[in-house]
Amino acid sequence: MSSDLKQFSLHPALGGLDISSDPSVLDPNFLTASNNVEYLEGGQRRKRGGTAVYSTGLLSSSSTGTGKFLPATSNPQPVRALADFWTYGTTIVADQKLLSVSGNSIFGSTGDGLWTNLTPSSSFGSTASVNTTITLAGGFGVTNDPLSTSLPVAVTSSFGIKQFNSSGNASLPIYTAATYHLNRLFTGGLSTAPSAVNFTAANNIFDSTGTDTGSFTVAIGDGDQVIGLSQPFYGSVYVWKGPQYGSVWQISGNTPSAFALAEVAHGAPLLNPKALVSTPSDIYWVSNYGIHSLRTTCKFGNVEQAFLSLPIQILWRNGLITRTALKNAWGG
Repeated sequence: MSSDLKQFSLHPALGGLDISSDPSVLDPNFLTASNNVEYLEGGQRRKRGGTAVYSTGLLSSSSTGTGKFLPATSNPQPVRALADFWTYGTTIVADQKLLSVSGNSIFGSTGDGLWTNLTPSSSFGSTASVNTTITLAGGFGVTNDPLSTSLPVAVTSSFGIKQFNSSGNASLPIYTAATYHLNRLFTGGLSTAPSAVNFTAANNIFDSTGTDTGSFTVAIGDGDQVIGLSQPFYGSVYVWKGPQYGSVWQISGNTPSAFALAEVAHGAPLLNPKALVSTPSDIYWVSNYGIHSLRTTCKFGNVEQAFLSLPIQILWRNGLITRTALKNAWGG
C-alpha cells in the first residue's frame, strides 16, 4: 500500500539571499526571500523574535518613570541617535551608560530603564535630522547635528553638558562626521568648509585651535563634501566623500607632522554618515549603487573597493530602493 507521506529535504540556507537570479536555477541552499531574519555571531540565521511594548505610558507628560522608554512626552519625536557610553575615569572599573538624542533633547540612562533629559532648559538640533551623531572621544559623548544651528556639545560621564568653548577654548564647528583616533577628535564636512577634516590636540578634544591641532582639505571643488569618517582601521582613518561622485581617502601617520592624505578609491559615494560601518576587519558603506566593502588585501598591499550587494542588486536596478530613501539608511 502506498504511503501518503512524502520525503522532503530542507537544506540549510548557507548560500545567502539571491533575489536577482531565477529561483529555478538556484542551488537548494540559497534563499529567495528572507523576512525578520536575525544574524548571529557565527553567521547563523534565525527568525527574529517579537518586540514587547515598553510602556503604555509613552504618551504621558512625565519625562521619566519605571518602564518608560524614549521619549516619554506628550508629543513623542523620533530617536535620532543612540550610543553605548563606556567610561573608566581614573579607575579600572568600567561605567556603562546610554545616550540618545530624541526630539530636541539629549537623554541619558544608566541602563535601569529610566531616561533623563540632559537638556531640559534648552533645545538641541533639528527634529527633522536623521544624521545626528554621538562620538565617544576622550571620555565624553560628543553630540552633533549637522542640520541645525546647535553647536556640538560633550556629555560627561556624570551626564553633565560641557560646551567646547568652556575654559577659554573655541567652539567646535558644526560638522557632518567624526571619529576618535590617536587621542584626537577628527571632524569632517564642516558647515563652513564641507571638504575639510579638522583634528584637535592630543589628549584634549576641547583644544581645536592650538599648535597641536590641524586640518586637511580633501579634494575641494570636486562636487562632493566629506560625508563619513571611519573608526581607526589598521592604524589609519578613512574619509568618505559624497553624495554625488564619491571618493575614499586614507589619513595615515601618528603625529601631525607625519599625517598624510592619499586617495584609495573613487566612485560609490557614501550618502550619509550613518551608512558607514567600521568593523575590526572591514568597513562597509551604502551608496546609490549598492553596498560596498573596503578591505585590506595582499594583492597590492593596499586597500581596494569591493561590491557586496550583487545578490540583491535588483532592489537598486528596479528602483525598489531609491536614492531618496537610501540617504536615510543606517548601519550598525
